[in-house]
Amino acid sequence: SKRRAGAGGARRGLDSHGRPGSREFIREIREQALIAMEMSDLVLLVVDAGRGLLEADRQVADLLRGVDRRRRREEKPPAGPTEEADGGLDGEGEAESEPKAEGELQPHPPRVVIVVNKADNENVRMEAAEFWSLGFGEPLVVSAKHNTGIDQLLEAIAQNIPPVRDASLLYGREDTDVSVALVGRPNVGKSSLVNAILGSERAIVSNVAGTTRDALDTPVLFDAEGDEVATLVNLIDTAGIIKEKKISEQVDRWSIMRTMRSITRAEVAVMVVDGTQSFSPQDAQIANMVLDRGCSLILAVNKWDAVPLDTFDGVRRKVYTKDEYTDWVTHRFPELAKYVPVVFTSARESKGVRRLMPLAVKVHKERRKVIPTSVLTRVIEEYTDECRGLAKTSKDGKKRLSFLFAVQTSNSPPSFEIRFNDASLTTSEFLSGLRIMRMNS
Repeated sequence: SKRRAGAGGARRGLDSHGRPGSREFIREIREQALIAMEMSDLVLLVVDAGRGLLEADRQVADLLRGVDRRRRREEKPPAGPTEEADGGLDGEGEAESEPKAEGELQPHPPRVVIVVNKADNENVRMEAAEFWSLGFGEPLVVSAKHNTGIDQLLEAIAQNIPPVRDASLLYGREDTDVSVALVGRPNVGKSSLVNAILGSERAIVSNVAGTTRDALDTPVLFDAEGDEVATLVNLIDTAGIIKEKKISEQVDRWSIMRTMRSITRAEVAVMVVDGTQSFSPQDAQIANMVLDRGCSLILAVNKWDAVPLDTFDGVRRKVYTKDEYTDWVTHRFPELAKYVPVVFTSARESKGVRRLMPLAVKVHKERRKVIPTSVLTRVIEEYTDECRGLAKTSKDGKKRLSFLFAVQTSNSPPSFEIRFNDASLTTSEFLSGLRIMRMNS
């Protein structure tokens, strides 16, 4: 399948991650900041009024001017050829460039607004004039702490944003077809998979657990085989989910809350696990979280290239096979093996990665199916007859569980109303089987 990554819809905010404690990611943060500048229509250059004009502020301003120069070079029409023959160009001036197709996005320099924050008193506000020297016009003086100057900032943003360049121009449509969230424990390679899918360094990747703090949405347009219209996927990279007892900072708790919200708004979740480690109880808990929120599930066993090798009967191979790993998953979470597709991937070597998005779209299509009532009734009847031994009988032994009717009440995710003669005769084992049937539907 072919894929095309896009910059996103209109008025998307991009944060360049300028926070303390990021020293080990200086290079990556700089690259992400440059990408954000290149993608943006408007840049808010936030400076600290209390500390005054710093050399770092001048360096960021220089970076922005570099983006400006590159954009202007892209806008400049190419010089046309000169012709010495009669009727040709005489060499004075330049030939007109080819007209752009209607609706095609034009490159342009990003507009820059200097935002002088932490101006918490009149003396500090008076010193803000020095930021004029950055060369981007009158600075806006604000105090986020005291909520002053925010209205003027919002007005400046509204005035400086160019006409809306919405998703209908970028992709020919306004809404995504399916949202896919990558979830899992910290440091299993979620961000690396996102970058491998996109073919670009969209997310900062590090061996330090917790590098991704917030959910990162990226639209991806690709052509699936057999589809006449390309599918627009909203790909969501999420923060790693850690155990409750290991949450030491408020930012960790906030990150997990954001991940939970991302799962709720996604239709399909790709749960990423580390192939060099066994499928853990925590992995099973995360899978249950996904399913309990009505999200379809795909299991991606990442870092498969890093599984160590050994010699067995004179043959050099991995210390365990894909089938053996799948057996571990079945042991930890029996339901997974029955209805969840498993993909073995290597983000570093880009192996197995291209299967993920087409599979996510296929799963999304399956969850939107409507099952005819006649088919649903027949299946539930057969299940009830075969698994009646899992159900209870009445205390006097005269009443057994009987199926009455079933109907599908909604799809995406599929939901059903199933009636029995006496719900108190059902058991957790009997209902678990129905749940598996629902996931397989």
